[in-house]
Amino acid sequence: MSSSSQAIRELPEFVQKQAQQALHQFLNHRPNAVQLDGNLHRSAIVVYEVTPHPLTREQVRLPIGLLNWRDNRWRLYFRGTRGRWVAYPDTPSVQRPDPLLDCIAQDELGIFWRQ
Repeated sequence: MSSSSQAIRELPEFVQKQAQQALHQFLNHRPNAVQLDGNLHRSAIVVYEVTPHPLTREQVRLPIGLLNWRDNRWRLYFRGTRGRWVAYPDTPSVQRPDPLLDCIAQDELGIFWRQ
C-alpha cells in the first residue's frame, strides 16, 4: 500500500482524537431508553443501536449512522433500505463530527431510529 493511499484511509492524529472525544460524549449523554455503541475505524465513525434480537433475545448491534471523513470534512450517512449507506439529505459536510452526531440524536427526519 502506498503512503498516499494510507493517508487517505487514516485520520490525522488531531482529527482522530477529536472524533474519539465527540463519540465518547455522544454515547455517554444519550437517554437510557436507547442503548448505543460506536467505534472509530480508519476514516469513519459508525454508530450502532444495541437491541435484543426478537427471537433469541441476544444483543445485536444495528448500524444506524456513519460519519465519513473525506477531503478534510465529515459527512453523514444513514443505512438505507437495501443495507447501503446513503447521504443524509440537506446536511453540509463539516470539520467537526459533533453537529452530525447531534443530527443522529435529533433525527428530525425519522431515519435513524426505527419506530
